[in-house]
Amino acid sequence: MEKVKIGVIGCGTIGSVHTNAYAKVENAEVVALCDILPDRLAEKAKLHNVAKTYTDYNQLLADPEIEAVSVCVPNNMHAPIAIAALNAGKHVIVEKPVATSVADAKEMNRVAKRRKLSLTVDHMMVNNAWNIAAKAAVAKGSLGKVNDSCFHMEFAYGYDPAEAATWRCSNVAEMGGPIGDVASHCFYVAEFIFGKRIKSVAAVYYPKLMKIKAEDGAYIKFFFEDGTQGSVNCAFSEPRGGLAGTLTNLGYEIYGDK
Repeated sequence: MEKVKIGVIGCGTIGSVHTNAYAKVENAEVVALCDILPDRLAEKAKLHNVAKTYTDYNQLLADPEIEAVSVCVPNNMHAPIAIAALNAGKHVIVEKPVATSVADAKEMNRVAKRRKLSLTVDHMMVNNAWNIAAKAAVAKGSLGKVNDSCFHMEFAYGYDPAEAATWRCSNVAEMGGPIGDVASHCFYVAEFIFGKRIKSVAAVYYPKLMKIKAEDGAYIKFFFEDGTQGSVNCAFSEPRGGLAGTLTNLGYEIYGDK
């Protein structure tokens, strides 16, 4: 079976997750890595046994061997790099959120359609067993008529100085923080579980307690097209732990001692 030749742009934690995942796919092969940090690039190339390396994503996109790319960079660069990759004739999988504006997301779709290329966003939580079970329970009617729901993506990140220095906490322009980085998990999982589209949202910030430049967290109300509603709690300021913490991070409220 001929393998799809893939380039991974961004060699941070998420880039390694993508590279490791492709290693388990029979018809995929990572042939190139790209990162603006030469030392990290060399380290990850050695770790993943990838021969080709680039510090400029445009050079990677010019490589005729590469057929598809994973975009694993800070959120504000998702759209520019994805659009450049599509225009270079590459299929694209981009990390969530797909873009930082509706206009950019629509432009990505227009370019992919025009170039007749695949474009997808890594909404991996739709493959989570608990979320699949929740979707089945709603579809079966086991929960009755659901008029409201609550989704959580809260954990402690940024209290440690090394974490506080990362782009997710230190550079607001890169659209990290819990809203930009993890709230999208809650939105697409809500749409997945209930089979409905979110029409509008409203939000307030959590009280500012952390010494990070990004927001600590937010409470967000969302409304489906049919008028039913839900809420999202997303934060870097809320320590979680144990089974209850794991499940609430996946979007479930845990009550009692069982």
